[in-house]
Amino acid sequence: MRFFKSTFFYRSLVCLIITFCFLLHTAERITIPLLNKVENIVYDLRLSLTTPNTIDDKIVIIDIDEKSLANEGRWPWSRDKLSYLVDILFDYYQIQLLGFDIVFAEPDTSSGLNLLETLQAKQLADNPEFNSVVETIKPQLAFDTLFAKSIKDRPVVMGYYFNSNNTNINPNSALPPPIGHIADFPSVNLLKAEGFGGNLAELQNVAVAGGYFNNDSVDSDGSFRRLPMLMAYQDNIYETLSLAMYRRLLGSPPLQFGYGQGYADQQRIESIKFDDLTIPVDEQAIALVPYRGKQGSFNYISITDILNAEVSPEQLEGKIVIMGSTAAGILDLRTTPVQNVYPGVEVHANLLSAML
Repeated sequence: MRFFKSTFFYRSLVCLIITFCFLLHTAERITIPLLNKVENIVYDLRLSLTTPNTIDDKIVIIDIDEKSLANEGRWPWSRDKLSYLVDILFDYYQIQLLGFDIVFAEPDTSSGLNLLETLQAKQLADNPEFNSVVETIKPQLAFDTLFAKSIKDRPVVMGYYFNSNNTNINPNSALPPPIGHIADFPSVNLLKAEGFGGNLAELQNVAVAGGYFNNDSVDSDGSFRRLPMLMAYQDNIYETLSLAMYRRLLGSPPLQFGYGQGYADQQRIESIKFDDLTIPVDEQAIALVPYRGKQGSFNYISITDILNAEVSPEQLEGKIVIMGSTAAGILDLRTTPVQNVYPGVEVHANLLSAML
């Protein structure tokens, strides 16, 4: 009898310890790697069983694919080509909104304008005919300025990224205006960035908005299951690319949070709110990506076909367009619960589709 009592005691103690560990794991006081793996497997299985596997035709991805690289040349392309792309998208195809899942951090010097200006200032400074010709052709060779003119006064959302280093790629780069300020939301606990890779100020300052496209909440197995909708940098709050595009469609409403009550330590964020939309997030404003299915949940159009006007206007008219890449050499491919090799641009398209 004593043996059975002793066995019962130790079994109960083991069960109690295991339950206590589970509770600490659930409360995020400790991390049990095995439980994380099991949770990820169960989540991925549930997601694969519930994805609609339909195409959202409101959003179109214009693709820097292998065909485009073969026809238009290696990336990056000159900004005069991109200027023409923006013009034809809005003027001919009549798109509704354009987002770039790409950053333009460095000046475009491919036109040779810098060399001409050097000759104009030094070796050929006393040659009036040469100087006259250079002044005449400068507007056509200032490719960044051409690109900026195409972006200006159009609904274009630029992409950029944050990093964990206290450095910026280019001192001439700029961030978009923040969506809010930490001081206005003392209860928030957002992920914090130390530096950024932004677009040239000449480009970002004429765009209607900007959103970051990096993901600082990738799971331990490298899978993109979730993405921070907001991040903090120097006491300001910035939004991810998909959210920046959605807010632009709404007319850029102000940021609001929904808070959960009854937590022992403090109020916690449970949602981000804009007009009638409520986005469920965790306390760091990280949202699960609601994947529609495998790659191909959105229509893809090769950019070279757009540049050569080989796409019918009906395919793009009134659409929300995101420019990204599926070309392997540009390295924007991710691991996700729905597919091992998945274009990063489609992650943002899935979030935007869910918000719409």
